[in-house]
Amino acid sequence: MPTHPLEPLTAAEIEQAVNLIRAIPSYNSKTRIISVMLKEPPKDLVCSWPNGEVPIREATAVLMNNAANAAYTVDLDLTRNRLGSITPAPAGAQPTLSLVSLTYDLSGPMHT
Repeated sequence: MPTHPLEPLTAAEIEQAVNLIRAIPSYNSKTRIISVMLKEPPKDLVCSWPNGEVPIREATAVLMNNAANAAYTVDLDLTRNRLGSITPAPAGAQPTLSLVSLTYDLSGPMHT
């Protein structure tokens, strides 16, 4: 039986998503992957599971290019192993603070 359509991304799917992201021409050492999450399939496909059509597995990633001070989202088709749309965030927009960012920011000397 196929995996339920709302099952979280597996480690292998996250690795696949990261590899697709790294293939983006604008991806560089200053680009941070903030998050990779399941893009939920249409409700009718979820409700018809497991007897209906098996929805494709898709993910959405949020990226931040620190060098360009630019954030964007990327849609990924994991079933077909290809990139979807790349949508820039409005100029100056920042993604939510990640635990890694918070740890990094607090790791420096504290001034009182």
